[in-house]
Amino acid sequence: MHPLAAIAVKDLRLLARDRAGFFFTLIFPVVFAVFFGMIFAGGGSGSGIAVAVVDEDRTPGSAAFIERLRSAPEFAVDTDIASAPIQFEQARDLVRRGRAAALVVLPKGFASGSSSPLLGSGPAIKLGVDPSRAAEAGLIEGALTRYAFERLTTIFSDAGSARSELDRARSALQTLGFFAPERRAAFENLFSSIDRVVETAPDAAAPDPQAPSADQPAAQGFSPVRIERVDVRRERRGPANSFAVTFAQGILWGVAGCAAAFGLSLVVERSRGTLVRLRTAPINWWQILVGKMLACFVATLAVGLLLLVIARVAFDVQPVAPALLALALLCVSFCFVGIMLLLAVIGRTESSAGSIGWAVILVMMMLGGGTIPIFLMPAWMQSLSSVSPVKWGILALEGGLWRDLSLAEMAKPCLILAAVGALGIAAGAALFRRTDAA
Repeated sequence: MHPLAAIAVKDLRLLARDRAGFFFTLIFPVVFAVFFGMIFAGGGSGSGIAVAVVDEDRTPGSAAFIERLRSAPEFAVDTDIASAPIQFEQARDLVRRGRAAALVVLPKGFASGSSSPLLGSGPAIKLGVDPSRAAEAGLIEGALTRYAFERLTTIFSDAGSARSELDRARSALQTLGFFAPERRAAFENLFSSIDRVVETAPDAAAPDPQAPSADQPAAQGFSPVRIERVDVRRERRGPANSFAVTFAQGILWGVAGCAAAFGLSLVVERSRGTLVRLRTAPINWWQILVGKMLACFVATLAVGLLLLVIARVAFDVQPVAPALLALALLCVSFCFVGIMLLLAVIGRTESSAGSIGWAVILVMMMLGGGTIPIFLMPAWMQSLSSVSPVKWGILALEGGLWRDLSLAEMAKPCLILAAVGALGIAAGAALFRRTDAA
């Protein structure tokens, strides 16, 4: 057997016998990917429908209605982006990107239109929902109508507010010239009747138990609000499921585990005299390093491929670009081979090598999105994450898994990974030659 192959096979056998190394190179990445994939898959199930609300009216009445929606169990309301009120185009973009299920616009005149139901039409609300979510659209529209009924109930339960709204309706009736005289008279009689009802109404704190609730409006066919649909369609981008995201992270954990295990094995061979015996054999020092790098490269590829098979078979993660995914996995493996070699020659004892190796790997993982996805990090940390090869490894793997990046778009993360690997190999080989191959 060729010396390089013999050294590689020897290291692979040692890794297979190392229970701790086997756990962190295979079992832990699978557990990580499945656990966080299940968490992300179930995210938001109990917080209501995400709704972006645009308040173009900017009145106390519209603000009160938004607060009612915010407290409603059906909705998770967002009205601000970076502490600034959401604008219409921003709300539409949130729906298109899947960050919100719907947009609700309270147009100018929303609050002043509260008297319009007395003249036959309620205030307008614009609603935008992706057409593929028809069931949610019906639920949202029904909830908006319900809380508009509650708003009317609140207004007319207070005598002062009710009279104010009646006076406003009478004024509006005088300015509208398209009503026939007999219909105008009918409205005047209606307003007078409501005025008498308000004067004799019981305390609002003790409602009539026989009165219809907001869920069962008394006036069939009457709506206290007009819902106007807005065209908005979600752009179908992103991973098919959460496991496409977490398995990319899991692969990085598996590859990093391999790097840590093989780096430590070189230190163990040094401390236990195995490296001295290898140097007395008829092989060169660079063959020792290349053999170990070959074993690490094969192990990282095997771990990555096994995790991809598990993701495909068990969690229906289908790569959108298998060829680019293979390129990404090769670059990731090469990168961590270089990191492995550099970590192996920095630590001189088993304890120091293990501590330094895992400390460096954990920092790279935390900065690069191996623990928390980068888009959830604060802005300053997102900028800092670029120094971690983990970020570029995850980006390259996601490019083949679900991002559907082009070859040109894959060039940057792949070149960065290759450059890190080459620098690690060059620096590690130089240090090894100076300290161990002399």
